[in-house]
Amino acid sequence: MSFSPDQPQGSAPQNPPAGEQPNPESAVPPVAPQQPVTPQPPVVPQQLAPQQPLAPQPAWALPRVIPQWVETEPLEYHQLLRGTPRFRWWKPVAGLAIGVAYYITLSVAFSLIIFMVAALNTSEPLSQDMLLDLALPDTQNPLSMLMGLGSLALMIPAALLAMLSVGFKPAGRLWSVALRIRWRWIGRTILPAFVALFVINSVGIALSLAFDGGASESVEQALPADFDMNAAIWSVILILLLVPLQATSEELIFRGAFMQAIGSWRNKTWFVVLLAVGIPLGALMMFAMGGTEGLLEQGSKALTVMVVVGVVAYLLRKFTGSPFVVIAVPSVLFAMAHIYEIWGMLSVTAMALTAAWLTWRTGGLEAAITIHVVNNLFGFMFMVFAFGGETGQTAEGGSPFGVIAAICGQVLYAWWVDRDFRKNDGRRTRIDYVEVLVPVQQVASQPVQQDQFAPQNQHQEGGPQA
Repeated sequence: MSFSPDQPQGSAPQNPPAGEQPNPESAVPPVAPQQPVTPQPPVVPQQLAPQQPLAPQPAWALPRVIPQWVETEPLEYHQLLRGTPRFRWWKPVAGLAIGVAYYITLSVAFSLIIFMVAALNTSEPLSQDMLLDLALPDTQNPLSMLMGLGSLALMIPAALLAMLSVGFKPAGRLWSVALRIRWRWIGRTILPAFVALFVINSVGIALSLAFDGGASESVEQALPADFDMNAAIWSVILILLLVPLQATSEELIFRGAFMQAIGSWRNKTWFVVLLAVGIPLGALMMFAMGGTEGLLEQGSKALTVMVVVGVVAYLLRKFTGSPFVVIAVPSVLFAMAHIYEIWGMLSVTAMALTAAWLTWRTGGLEAAITIHVVNNLFGFMFMVFAFGGETGQTAEGGSPFGVIAAICGQVLYAWWVDRDFRKNDGRRTRIDYVEVLVPVQQVASQPVQQDQFAPQNQHQEGGPQA
């Protein structure tokens, strides 16, 4: 049995004001009373409303508008981009595109450095096989570990720079409703994560022993004859240093940028358009990589994952009120980003769904980051000492028993973290100030009030709460 690094081995929203319809995405079980995180309002210069009737405009002219600053409704994690001061529908799409450009630039530069180091360590010119060996992480080749983990870690600066480039400030919105990493919750989720991984591996080994004896063969396998202990030690050092960054970067993209981009669109038309473009594009990529056979093989995996994710996301929405699309789409994308066969991919899907639901439920990425880091540390350490017979990442090694074990461990982790969060914090929303454009005629017809043009002074006393 082979273990691979990504293969797993809350409070309720605010009650709406009278007369407003409740948000169905926010229907979660009642928890302890909480106050949404209230931001520091922007400084807006005092303005005077027009006192005289305005001259009529030509029929072809656009209506005159004036900016006003208003409070948002309590925003959940996936809606945080709606709280940026000057949000526009196209900014999330532009941010994703710019982020891809940043990442490609950084990863190409990083790869060139790795290739130069590799060239200095060999007397022969770098061949295609050597470059391929660097691209596939193998703990007996520390340089490949540095390239694999380091290049993924570059998604962190790419994502944060993309946020700033399109005006989504502060970029800390990607971390949580507190606009930063809540280190307290990183600490509180470490123990549940280790317990969950212990359950995953224990249940998986027990089921294998009980039904096919496969685990006993894997455990008893000796180290390869050409095992290099020095290479293993260097790989352990790189794993301890880079896996936290690698796992965090993946959460920042799949549970951060993707969830918030989808959640920012009130009109689902744009989402339908993206799906209509994305699905054929994905099929074309599968065909380009493996022809008709590759399209059928990868397409069947994608269809299986989408059905499973769709059913689970529907049940989560029904019983906890979580948003269906925001949970489902990033989970499918995360699973398809891995090279595993179908059983390994379903195990990854279990972790993806858990991470996405906890991100929504707790208002931040902390719980998702912790389980991802701990899971990958376990997986890579197994690879270092050839637990399962392989020192490198492979597509094989999954089994139905691994999927059952993953479900048991991930459900335990989600229940533990959610219960702890609701008892000890529960703040999972925030209120922001946003700019709205109001027609001048409408402003002129209203009495002059200070809060028409600037936030009340009473809001300026409190900054964001952690």
